[in-house]
Amino acid sequence: MIFFREAGFKRQKRKIRKVIVSGGGKTGYYLAKQLLAQQIRVLIIEQNPAVSHTLAEMLPEAEIVIGDGTSQSVLLENGIEQADAFCCLTGIDEENILTSLYCKHISKTIKTVTKINRTELVPVVKPLGIGSVVSPKLIAADRVVSYVRAVQNGVGSGVLTMYRIVDNQAEAIEFQVSQNSKLVDVQIKDLLLRSDVILACINRRGRIISPRGNDTLKVGDTVIVVTTYNGFDVLDDIIRG
Repeated sequence: MIFFREAGFKRQKRKIRKVIVSGGGKTGYYLAKQLLAQQIRVLIIEQNPAVSHTLAEMLPEAEIVIGDGTSQSVLLENGIEQADAFCCLTGIDEENILTSLYCKHISKTIKTVTKINRTELVPVVKPLGIGSVVSPKLIAADRVVSYVRAVQNGVGSGVLTMYRIVDNQAEAIEFQVSQNSKLVDVQIKDLLLRSDVILACINRRGRIISPRGNDTLKVGDTVIVVTTYNGFDVLDDIIRG
């Protein structure tokens, strides 16, 4: 937690129990499916009756409402003031932006996620305080760049995957621990880790380990490293010197 605090990241303290989703397209469906798997209540507002009926069949645990998810009256009728999070995923950027601003206005604690298709709007709307902004085009581009970088670094380096997180302020990198690594069999408390690095977890043959001081890395482990530095090529780069 010290690492994230020093890096300027805000910790989400409020537990999400109820989410309202505006738009029942593919994005809304897959999002709702994942939320329901985490025992989170989901209410989807979709204008198209045929789509709504299909969603009701595919997501029986979710509450499906036929209506305009960008309408203030519809949102109020469906308890937007009591919701913990609101995701506006319609196909019209302007409506998504204005609706999220409205939700922030009536509920100061609500978490909002706004989908924007036109990438040129992203830097314009972020200062407005509408919460998280997602762009399918930027996400796709980021995945491609992450894959290319991981492949480039993967030759002899042990890099498996790499993701940009927290609005591109940090990277989460998955390394394979090789027998040539200087970190093998050294207790974590004795590793001189860089100040901008945290060992998030160790995967040892499917068993997830939360690293503690007396733990060590073994050959064949995979390690998730979170860092604000974007130049790591090998696992040993995370230690000073």
